Amino acid sequence: MQLIQREEYGRLVALQGGKYTTVPVETVLAGKKVVDVDAYYDKENYKPKVKDFLGVPMFLT
Repeated sequence: MQLIQREEYGRLVALQGGKYTTVPVETVLAGKKVVDVDAYYDKENYKPKVKDFLGVPMFLT
């Protein structure tokens, strides 16, 4: 909402270093993002199998 109020278009809200910021839409579209499903999810029970996320990139590898 703040971006619209400021008339800042073409940007998205992001988390960087644990803080909210904004990034250009092109940043998100720049590369293919891949989730290692076998490493992070129990597919049979539809549950994440990672118990500790400290030091791990946010869901993406």
